[in-house]
Amino acid sequence: MAIWDRWRTWLHTGMVPKSSEAFVSIPPDDPLFAVLKDWVHADDRSSLTRELVPKVEAKYKEALASQTSQNSESYSKWLEEAQNDHLRPLYRSLRADEQTLERPYREFTPLARPYKRLEFWCEVWQGNLVSPAPLQGEVWDALCDLAREQVRSLPKHSANSVAKICTAKNPKKGGPDGWDFNDLRDLPRDAYAILADVFNKMEEDLAIPLQVSQVQIVLLAKSALKERPIGLTSVLWRLWCKTRRFLVGQWLDSYIPDHPFDSAIPGRTSLDVALARKCSKESARVKGLHTVSLFVDINGFYDSVSWQKPWPCRTVVGESQPSPTIFPGRGMIQGCLDHCDVWLDDVSADSLHASPDIAAGAAYEAFRVLKSSLQAEGLVLSQEKTKFVAGTPRSAAALRKLLQPGDPDIVDVVALTVAVDAGVGRSRYGSTDTILDMTSHEVQDPYLIVVTQHVESLFRMMARCNRMGWEAVKDTWRVVWKRLEAAKHGWSVVTGPIAAMCQYLRDLQVDGHDPSRWVFEERVLEIKPSEVSIVGQTSSFLTGIIRTQRSRRMGSASSAAGAGGGVDWTVPRRECPSFPGGMRLPGYILAEKRRFPEDCLWLRGMLPLKYLPWET
Repeated sequence: MAIWDRWRTWLHTGMVPKSSEAFVSIPPDDPLFAVLKDWVHADDRSSLTRELVPKVEAKYKEALASQTSQNSESYSKWLEEAQNDHLRPLYRSLRADEQTLERPYREFTPLARPYKRLEFWCEVWQGNLVSPAPLQGEVWDALCDLAREQVRSLPKHSANSVAKICTAKNPKKGGPDGWDFNDLRDLPRDAYAILADVFNKMEEDLAIPLQVSQVQIVLLAKSALKERPIGLTSVLWRLWCKTRRFLVGQWLDSYIPDHPFDSAIPGRTSLDVALARKCSKESARVKGLHTVSLFVDINGFYDSVSWQKPWPCRTVVGESQPSPTIFPGRGMIQGCLDHCDVWLDDVSADSLHASPDIAAGAAYEAFRVLKSSLQAEGLVLSQEKTKFVAGTPRSAAALRKLLQPGDPDIVDVVALTVAVDAGVGRSRYGSTDTILDMTSHEVQDPYLIVVTQHVESLFRMMARCNRMGWEAVKDTWRVVWKRLEAAKHGWSVVTGPIAAMCQYLRDLQVDGHDPSRWVFEERVLEIKPSEVSIVGQTSSFLTGIIRTQRSRRMGSASSAAGAGGGVDWTVPRRECPSFPGGMRLPGYILAEKRRFPEDCLWLRGMLPLKYLPWET
C-alpha cells in the first residue's frame, strides 16, 4: 500500500523518484510496471500522467482494502485467542455495548492530537525528546561488574531453548518492534540460533538495542478528560525475559518469607487479602478488640514513580496515531512487570486494640505519616478513594473526633451473611433432591456450589497464611463453634467467614469442634493448611457428604425405598430432555403444567417426553 501511496504523490506533484525506491515493491510482472518506468524516463509526462492517475488510484484502493482486511482478520484472531486466556475481561469490555468511546483532544485536528498527547505525557513523566547521557561513576561500574559475574554463571542461550519458548502458545499482542508471537512460531530453525546469539551478545555487552527496549504506550478511551495508558514492550524483550524467568522465581523465594505484609505476590488474589482481613476482624471481635482500617489510594501512582536512572524511551499511541519518542524521567509501565522491587499502590493498614480511642488514634496517626511521607516523594493521595473503615460504633465515634477538614471519610460497611438453608429449599418441593440428583451431570446443586466455593476460598487463603496465622484461625474457630452450639438459630450469630464455615459444617452434621479434624460418621478429614492439596481435599470431602445426605433424603420417601444408596439415572435422563435455560416455555407446555401442577415434573425445565407434541 505504501508504494502506491507514494506514486499517487509523485503523479500529483510531478516529482520524479529515484528508480531504486520507485520500483522496489512493485513486482516486474505487474501491468503498470513498464508504464511507470516509461513515465520516469519520459520527457513529456502530461499524457502518461492522465493515464496513470486513475490506475494508480485503483491500485492504492485495492492495496488499502487488502491491508485493512488482513489487519481486521489478524485482530479478530488475536481477540478470539485472548478471550480464552488472560485477556478475557478486556475482550468482554471491547464487545460491551456500554464501552467508553469518549476521549480528550477531540477538539483538535487529527494532526495536532499526537503532539497534544506528547505535551501532556512529557509533563506527567517529566520527560524530554533527547536521549539521556550514558550512566557513569563508581556505583554504575560496580553494578556492571556484578552483572557480568552473574552472566558468566548463567547457561548460554541455545537454539533449542529459544525455540521452545517461541513455539509455545501465546495470544498476547505484539509490541513496537513489529514482531508478533505467531511469527515466532513460523521462524526457520536457523533463526532461533540467530536469536540465541543476539541474546547472548546482549548479556555479554550489557547493552539492549533501542528497538528491543522501546515501549509502546497504548491509550485506551476512559472519559472525555482522561485516557488509560497500557504499556506494550517489544516481543523480543518479552522473549528474552522468559528465558531468564527462573531468576525472578529465585528472587521471589527469598523475598516472600521476609515480607509477610506484601500481598502482591504470585498465587495471591485480592479475594485472599479481603478474606484474611475479614478473618482478622472476626478474630478481633471474638477477643473483644476494636478495629479501624485505612485504605489508601494514590492519584496517578504508576505515572508518578520517580526514576533516578534513565529508563527506556516510549511512544504514545492514541487513536492509532503515534507521537514522537519520549524519554521519561519517571512513571512505571502500566500492565507490565518492570523489575523486582517493592512498590506501594493500593495500601491498607489495620489497627486493633481493646480501647476504641487507641485503635482510632493509631489508624489516624498511620494516615498522617503515610500522607506526609508520600507527599515528600511527590505523590498525592486520592480524596475520593482513600477511606477509613471502623469495625465498631465506638471506634467510629472515636475516629470522628480526630478527623480534620480534608481528611478521608469514614465508610460504613454493612456485613451481609449469605446463608443457604437446605431445608428451606426442599421443604415445599419434596422431589427437588430427585431433580437435582438426576440433572447433576448438567447442573450442580446450588447449595453444593455455595458450600464448596466458601470452603475453597477460605482454605486457599489459610494455605497461604504463615503458621501463626493458622493458629489464630484455630483459636477463633473453637470460640465460634461453642457459640454456635449454644445458639438456637446458628445463622443468627454468624458474623464472618470462619463462623459461616462452622455453621455450614453443622448444617451438614459434620463434627468440626476441632478445626484440624472434621468427622462425619466414619469419614475423617485431617486439616493441614500447609499441604498444597488441602483445597481439593476439603471440597471432595464435603461434596461426598452433600451427595450422601441428598440420597438419604430421597430414600426416606415411601415411594423411593432403596434410593438411599444412589440412583442410576441413565434411562430417566434419556427420556426427560430439557429446554435451554432462560427460554420461556411454549403455550402447550404451560397448559399441561396447569393440568398437572406437581412441581416435580417441571423443575429446572425438565419435561417428560409424553408432554412434548412431537412424541404424542
